[in-house]
Amino acid sequence: MELLWYGLLDWARTNNQKPIWAIVPDVVGQCAATIERYARYAPQMADFTLAVAVQDGMTPQDVRGLNPIPSVICVGGTTDWKRDTWKIWASEFPRVHVLRVNSPTWIYELDAAGIESCDGTGWNMGDKTQTKGLEAYCREFGHPTTQDLWPYVCSEKRKGSKQKSLF
Repeated sequence: MELLWYGLLDWARTNNQKPIWAIVPDVVGQCAATIERYARYAPQMADFTLAVAVQDGMTPQDVRGLNPIPSVICVGGTTDWKRDTWKIWASEFPRVHVLRVNSPTWIYELDAAGIESCDGTGWNMGDKTQTKGLEAYCREFGHPTTQDLWPYVCSEKRKGSKQKSLF
């Protein structure tokens, strides 16, 4: 897997569409192992905006002790720990992403609290309640300007492509 990960980093470095941040490899639910991995892999990712996936037992002090200090906190770990601590991370750091958010109501709560972003594989895995909840949220709050979309979407139609340009 490590060779595949290095290949992914190389691909991201040479791609025209750069990632807005990259999570340093972690170990789900394991504080000490995640800190060890951060020390090992973060230096190899210095050309990316670094994110750390905080895990069960991690504290803001643990994150501030990382070198280099990450720009983005991704709240991971077990579901109960994540639900119990995300507000702490949001109060301590300016950029917070919450991992594995599959609840239609939770996305509204995170947005209202100023969380930068979230993700969840459940949105498109067949649970119609989850998908409809995400769609309702996007219809209500998802009004990006073309400037907001610029770094993240293809802005030109390529010859022979059936893709529609947003601009």
